[in-house]
Amino acid sequence: MTRWRSAKYEAGKGGKAELRDLESEAFQKDTNGVLIIYNPDQSSHDQELGTWYTQFVQSQGLKDSQCMVFAHRRPSAADTTRSEISSVLSRVKCIQTNLDEEPETVRDEFHNFLAKVISNWTDKRDQEELSIMNT
Repeated sequence: MTRWRSAKYEAGKGGKAELRDLESEAFQKDTNGVLIIYNPDQSSHDQELGTWYTQFVQSQGLKDSQCMVFAHRRPSAADTTRSEISSVLSRVKCIQTNLDEEPETVRDEFHNFLAKVISNWTDKRDQEELSIMNT
């Protein structure tokens, strides 16, 4: 059984986004951006990052700029250096997050990423409309 949660998000300037928390690959159609959140304290997550990137970003034909990684530590986690993320993600922005210590950073990075995704989507939509009008 596939379980997922969905939330609507108002992005300002008339932009809207639907956020999906997926537990399987069943819902990937019409994806415009991917935010991968993982726990760097879980060694299995480091190993799975490349798989998630391939499955949710590359297989959808998304650009690296349409993906961001949050390496999220729980407040109670020890402050240790995380292992290196997969080389497949070397061009993807990766942010160390902790909501107790730097909630503004998490919010700002998320808003900036979402604004970029919406901008890319509207540019693509405008190009498609022009193409239709010119045929």
